[in-house]
Amino acid sequence: MKKLSMAAVGAMALMGASGIANAATTLSFTTNFTGQITVQPGPNIVASNTSLTLPTITVGSISPADAANAVLAGVVVGGAVGLTPASHIIALAVGALVQNIVVTTGNLTYTFTFGQSLSQHATGVLNDPGTINYAMIGTITGDTSTGTPFLNQTASISFACTQTGPGSSIGCGTSIDTPSSVTQTPEPASLALLGAGLAGLGLVRRRRG
Repeated sequence: MKKLSMAAVGAMALMGASGIANAATTLSFTTNFTGQITVQPGPNIVASNTSLTLPTITVGSISPADAANAVLAGVVVGGAVGLTPASHIIALAVGALVQNIVVTTGNLTYTFTFGQSLSQHATGVLNDPGTINYAMIGTITGDTSTGTPFLNQTASISFACTQTGPGSSIGCGTSIDTPSSVTQTPEPASLALLGAGLAGLGLVRRRRG
C-alpha cells in the first residue's frame, strides 16, 4: 500500500516541478540581428533545413513595464546578446530542438534546454512566404545583479523567421521572457508515471473501502 502511495506522490511532484514556476522578477525583451541570416541546407526555407545561422545579436526593445528590472539586470537597448553555440541553432527534429543554447546579456545567463514547439513552411509553396517558428524553455542559470533576483527563474525564447520568396533574405525576430511565456508540454514518460501514480491511488482507495 505504502509503495503505491509513494509512487503516486512522486508522480505528482514530478509533474508539479515541470509545470509550476516560482514567483519571478519579470523581464521581457526582443532582439535585433545585424548581418545575413542563413539556413542549412540553403538558400531557402524548406522542410529539410537542419540549422539556422544567426549574425550579430543585440537587445531590440524592452517591455516598458520591465524598465526598472532591466536596469537591475544590466539589459539595455543595443546591448550585446551572446548566443552559444557560435550563433547557430541546430533546429530540426520535427516537434523538438536537438541542441541546447545559452544566451548571455547584461548580468544574466539563460540556459534553454527544452524545445517546446517547432513549425516550418517552405518558401514559395502556394506562393506563401517561408517560415520557421520555434520556442525553447529554460532557466536563468547566472545572475550577477545585486541580490540575484533573476537567478533560477523560468525563461523562454521564441524565434519567428520569414523569407518572402525564393532567394530573398531571411528575417528573424526573437523575444526572451522571464518568467517563461511558453507552457511546457509533459513528456510521454512523465505522463506515464503520473498515470501509474493515479492508478495506484485508486487501488489504495478501493482496498481501504
